[in-house]
Amino acid sequence: MVVPPVNGVCGLNTGLGWLAANIIPVVETVKVLGLANIICDMDEGLRLLKNKVRQMQPDIVGFNIHCTTYQTTLVMIRALRTYFDGLIVIGGPHTAYANESIMYDSPETDLVVIGEAEVTFAEICKRDVNQYHNIDGVIFRDEDTLIHNPLGKNTADFTNLTFPDYRLFGISKIHYPYPIATSRGCPFKCCFCNPFMGGGGWRPRPLDNVFAELKFAIETFDIKSFKLVEPAFNLRPQRVVDFCHGLQQSGIALPWFSASGLRADTLTAESVRAMKEAGCTHIKIGVETPVPEVFKHVNKGESIADIKRAIKIVKAEKMPI
Repeated sequence: MVVPPVNGVCGLNTGLGWLAANIIPVVETVKVLGLANIICDMDEGLRLLKNKVRQMQPDIVGFNIHCTTYQTTLVMIRALRTYFDGLIVIGGPHTAYANESIMYDSPETDLVVIGEAEVTFAEICKRDVNQYHNIDGVIFRDEDTLIHNPLGKNTADFTNLTFPDYRLFGISKIHYPYPIATSRGCPFKCCFCNPFMGGGGWRPRPLDNVFAELKFAIETFDIKSFKLVEPAFNLRPQRVVDFCHGLQQSGIALPWFSASGLRADTLTAESVRAMKEAGCTHIKIGVETPVPEVFKHVNKGESIADIKRAIKIVKAEKMPI
């Protein structure tokens, strides 16, 4: 599995962290080439990919793409196909936008996976070539025809998933904030986002399961801090309070923050206070624009008054914002 390089940006790909750990039962070997974990240019990325493929001789090479890495991925796949004749698969957030167009842009690609892939990719790994007709959320070629299978059910039961294991990335210690999500999906339809990227709905993860992953990360990667990477952490204010209290009761005393901006309309003084007491270092709120004529087109489901009220709450609790 490959995480394409991103100019000047480093960070763990949580999607591939989950995926790699959860297909181990059905494949012999899983490795992640995390080019986004190191700062490298295209030439270096192509060289590292070629070396890894020649070393491992894999049956399948998968790419996880965002809109910022789409063109880079297409270049890498064109180069890959000159020396690799196995299955090439593309998945990741950008596939929810691009869909079939990926197959036209990249004739070298065999399969595109739409949506959450823990179950889907495991099914692909178990099938013979071209036996994909009944796998949900897959786009593939049947001779000259593109087949687009409908999306299936999302992976809602987090308790059945293995925690992301970044040892498959070749990582033994994580020095920056560990990325973790307490939920998936988002019920809103902001104009700057794709509501189908996370399944179109909000699905909370059992908090005990979240704390168990954090303890696993502390023991395995010696993490010293963490960040929440999800679009709607504070959708339910009481759940934020429960998370914070549970964090303290679990004995996890690490600094943390929410990498995505919190929703202003659901932010409460009680939840901000609980976050501060549980080690949250600062709060981010998405504003987008303070111009009313523009804001109404953002389609965020809240108002500028909500944002002003939320900022006052955070300031009153003496939290950096």
